[in-house]
Amino acid sequence: MTLVLYIPCNSGAVLVSDRLNTLYSGEQEPQDKIVWISKDTIIAFAGNTEVCLNIIEEIKLKNRDLSQREINSIIKETLRSIRRESDEDISVEFLIIQHIKKQIRIWKNTNGYGHSVDSRAIHAIGMYSSILPHLRSNTVEASYEFVISFGIDLLGWVSIIESMVGDPAKFGCNICRIYEKGIFLENLFIEPNISRMRYRIDEPPQNPPESKLNGTIRIGYISTTTTGLETAVPLITDIIQPDLNKYASKLGYDVEFEFLIDDAQGQAAVHLEKVQGLNSMGVKFIIGGGWSSQAQASLRYCNDNDILLVSNSSTSPLLGISDDNFFRTCPTDIVQAPAVSHMIESYGIKALVVLQRGDAWADGIYNSFEPIFSSSGGIILERIRYRGEATEFSKHLERAETITKAAVDTFGKEKVGVLVISFSEIVVMATQAEQYSTIYNLPWFGTDGTTLSKQLCDDAPEQAVHLKIYSTYASPTESEKFIELYDRYYSLVNQPFGYYSACLYDAAWIIANAILIAQSYDPLEVIPLLHDIAYNTFGASGWCKLNEDGDRYSSNYQIWSYHYQGDNVVPYVAGLYDGTTEKVTWYKDNKRR
Repeated sequence: MTLVLYIPCNSGAVLVSDRLNTLYSGEQEPQDKIVWISKDTIIAFAGNTEVCLNIIEEIKLKNRDLSQREINSIIKETLRSIRRESDEDISVEFLIIQHIKKQIRIWKNTNGYGHSVDSRAIHAIGMYSSILPHLRSNTVEASYEFVISFGIDLLGWVSIIESMVGDPAKFGCNICRIYEKGIFLENLFIEPNISRMRYRIDEPPQNPPESKLNGTIRIGYISTTTTGLETAVPLITDIIQPDLNKYASKLGYDVEFEFLIDDAQGQAAVHLEKVQGLNSMGVKFIIGGGWSSQAQASLRYCNDNDILLVSNSSTSPLLGISDDNFFRTCPTDIVQAPAVSHMIESYGIKALVVLQRGDAWADGIYNSFEPIFSSSGGIILERIRYRGEATEFSKHLERAETITKAAVDTFGKEKVGVLVISFSEIVVMATQAEQYSTIYNLPWFGTDGTTLSKQLCDDAPEQAVHLKIYSTYASPTESEKFIELYDRYYSLVNQPFGYYSACLYDAAWIIANAILIAQSYDPLEVIPLLHDIAYNTFGASGWCKLNEDGDRYSSNYQIWSYHYQGDNVVPYVAGLYDGTTEKVTWYKDNKRR
C-alpha cells in the first residue's frame, strides 16, 4: 500500500513531501490512505483518493489554523458538493488530531533538510508499513512520554507489528497490547482533542453500519445515602445523561442512555439489595459502591453475576483487587494516607486520637495512615472505633476527652489533635463535642468523608468553623472541562462541583464509551477495554489512568475547611498536598477557590 504524505508548512517540509512522493510514486494503484500533517493538525483519511485530495486542497486554501469544527464543516461541504455532481455512493473516514504541544525532529537525510513534527505525527505516518523503512532509518530522537491508539486498518497495523517486532526500539516505542480496533503503543499518548468520524456523502452523518446496539442502554446509579440524591440526581439527569445522549447522536448511534437512580440509605446490606434489584431488571452496568463498605458487600455478587460496578468515591485499599468486576475512578487511600499524615505533621501535631467508623473504608485509611504517621515520629494515643450505623457518640467523645487531657499535659496543647475518619455522622459528633472542653478546643482533621459537607454547614455551622476539621480531598485537574462543568453544576445545586462529582461524570463517560466501542451490553466484552479507554480519557477530574487493580492511579489533595462567608458557613480550600513532592502548602489568605 502506498502513502501520500502532505506536509504544508515551510520549504523544508515541501522538500520532504516531494522526496516521499518520489519514493513511493508509481508502486501501486491510486492511493487510498492519506495522512495530512500541518503545524498543529494531523488528519488521517481513508476512502476515495480523489475525494480525500479535494478535501485537503480545500483545507489548504484556508491558509490558517483551523478548528476541528471548521475542518468537519469543510469535509461535509466537500462531500455534499461531490454528491451534487455524481450519483456515486462515496464514503470517507477521517481522524483529526489537534493541539500539538511536544515537538521533536523526526526527519534527517544527507541533503540536510528536515521538519519538526509533533511526536503524534510518527504514529500517523507509521500507520502504513510502506513508509516504515524510511521512518526507522531517519529517526533522530524517539523518546516519548505518551500513548497512542488508532483504529484504522487492522491489517496495516499487523504489518507494522511485523516490521517493528525485530527491533521496536528503533521506532521509539513498545507494543503493549492488540485489540480488534487498534494497537496501543507504549510511550505515546493523544491528548486531548481527537475527532474520529465517518461520513457518507448521501447522508452525513450516518449510523455506523457495524453498530450492533440500538434502543435504550440502561445504567444504574446507587447513591450512598438519601441525602446524596439531592446533588447526584441533578448531576445525572441534567448533565451526564443529556451529554452522553448528545455524544451518541453525533456519532450516529441509534441508542439512548438512561440512568436508573436509587440510594443505599447509608447501609451496605441495602446497597446489595439495590444491586440485586437492578440485576433482576437486566441492568448490568452500575455506578455505585460509593462507600467501601457498600462496595465490599456487593462485590462477590457482581463478580458471580457478571455485573460491572464502578465507584466514583470508594477509597479503601482493601478492595484493590485485580481481575474482578469492580473499578474506581478515584484513587484509594494508599494514595490519600500520605496526604493526611503530611497535613497533620505540617500543622505541628505530635500526638493524635483517632475516632473512626468501624468499616472497610475507615479501616483502610487507618491501616495505611498509621505506619506513615508513626514512622515520622507521630504518636497514636488511641484508636476509637464505632459502629458505622451509630448515631450517638457521647461515650466515645468522653473517652477521647480523658486521653487528650492527659496528652495536653505531656506534649502541650499545640501538639495534640483529633483525626476523625467519618461520613455524615460528623454533624452529630461535632455538635456533641462542644460538651467536652479539651477535644473541642483542639485542631480536628479529617479525610474526604468530612469534606464539602452541606449538612455540616447547615446543621452545625458554628461547630464546623470552630473545629475547622481540615480534611484532604483529591484535587481535580483545573481544565476547561472541569471549569465548564463546575459552572453548570453550581447553577443547578448551588454547591461546588467537587472531585468525586467529577469522578462520577468520568465514570459514566468511560462506561458509555466502552459499551459503544465494544458494541455490546455484555460486561464480559466491555471490561477488557476499560483500562485502555480510561488511559486515553482526560475527563472532568483529569487523566483517568487506572492501576493494575482497576483503581485511579494517583492524585494531589486539596485541604478543605469551613469558614463564614457573610452569614453563611461554606467550605473553602485551606491548603494543598503535592503528591509528587510530598509537600504541604497552607494558604495564608484562606481564600475560597
